[in-house]
Amino acid sequence: MPIDNILRHAVRNGKNGVKNGVKNGVKNGVKNGVKNGLSTPYIKEHLSKLKYNQSPIGRKGQVKNMKAFGYFLRDKNPLITNKELNAAWDEAFGKHARFFEGEEYKYQPDGTRLTKETDISKAGMRPLKSKKSTSMKIGKKRVNDNRKPFYTYMKLQRPEWLKDYTDKNARAKMLNRQEIARRKAQGERVSDDAQFVMFEHDIAIRSPRWSKIKGANVPWNTYVNTNPRARSFKDSVESWFYTKIKKLGNNWDLRTNRSNMKDIEVHEISTGKLLFTIPFPEEFELGHNFAEYIDKAGILNKLKKLSTSSKS
Repeated sequence: MPIDNILRHAVRNGKNGVKNGVKNGVKNGVKNGVKNGLSTPYIKEHLSKLKYNQSPIGRKGQVKNMKAFGYFLRDKNPLITNKELNAAWDEAFGKHARFFEGEEYKYQPDGTRLTKETDISKAGMRPLKSKKSTSMKIGKKRVNDNRKPFYTYMKLQRPEWLKDYTDKNARAKMLNRQEIARRKAQGERVSDDAQFVMFEHDIAIRSPRWSKIKGANVPWNTYVNTNPRARSFKDSVESWFYTKIKKLGNNWDLRTNRSNMKDIEVHEISTGKLLFTIPFPEEFELGHNFAEYIDKAGILNKLKKLSTSSKS
């Protein structure tokens, strides 16, 4: 039975018992919710893992409950989004159960290292956490603030780039809407916020190449990415790579191989030299840990061996 149908069944038959148990922080409330209507086996199995046994419930208990519920649904649908997890929780337990001391908490990814088997998760799942909504807004603002200098530079110093930038953004949004519609037409359960096609910077704005001149929006450095697996893999590699190279010389960046739009090229900035290529692992899927598919030590050793500027 699909997740939404099971949740609807759970809500219809036992929502009040569970909701009251969560709201009051009373263990018996959860038990009554199960007893009085949540007869679906996996719902009962999941609720047995909830730890609403104090009044009021502590933040640690709330974290574990949200993660347990999230892993439970993610096991049924590995591609379920954080927004869908929030909605499912609210439907089953009430939105108030995501609040603690006046702060709203939402589901967020928790790094790239896959889970180990625990009392609330299976091994090999994409990790989850819950985070303050206010902190998430601050993080989003920080990302936007980081991008502003690049847009300002383009607008004031390179206005001839604006049309290309705008056109590619519009094309990416159009193609993404079409892909969402196509998947829904095939019966796939897809969020309206899903990202299958995106406007992309080839050399990321975090690259040391752009530390002085904020020229990342130059037309040759932007494109419409239609491969979400390749994008996810490159994003993860970039996050690791640009942190590591700061101690080695900070003179390299990563680019997409434009011939296949999947492999990652490592370039030396000062010489413009292509040093080597990191092949895209065809087995990689969304949610996988990128580190399982690359040799980190080997990549760093190649930088030292092939570059003219690396520090030992």
